[in-house]
Amino acid sequence: PTLSSCAVGCFGDSHTEGIYGAPWVDELQRRLRRECVNFGRNAWTCKSVQRRAAQAPILDEAVVLAGTNDAMMELAARAGNTGMLSVYRGLNQLPAEYVPSIESFATSFKELLSSVRAEKVAVLSLPPLGESDGRAAELLSHYNQ
Repeated sequence: PTLSSCAVGCFGDSHTEGIYGAPWVDELQRRLRRECVNFGRNAWTCKSVQRRAAQAPILDEAVVLAGTNDAMMELAARAGNTGMLSVYRGLNQLPAEYVPSIESFATSFKELLSSVRAEKVAVLSLPPLGESDGRAAELLSHYNQ
């Protein structure tokens, strides 16, 4: 996209794209009264968001909300859901031997932040996933650290 010099780039997954949850990028643009460009895509893991960020134009500011699908992959692996793992691996061009974990997420997230070409970068914590307690909430608390 052609961006004005004061645009804010918003990188992430379906939460950023606006498919699930509140369409926060539009609301951010309204509140800031600045152009906010949505670089979010459904089902993307940090690795896919990182690849997109590396191709994006240089920005003054950016916002990153990524990791929900990394956590979903880890939950699928823990549950033995090989079908879901296969779908996520395919959608994100991850190798068949990729094992989702907090460690692989942390590595990918650091690479993502290094790839965002902006002077200022805001990082958002992941929203709740499923019920407010249980395995998903516990795992997200680790991902948000």
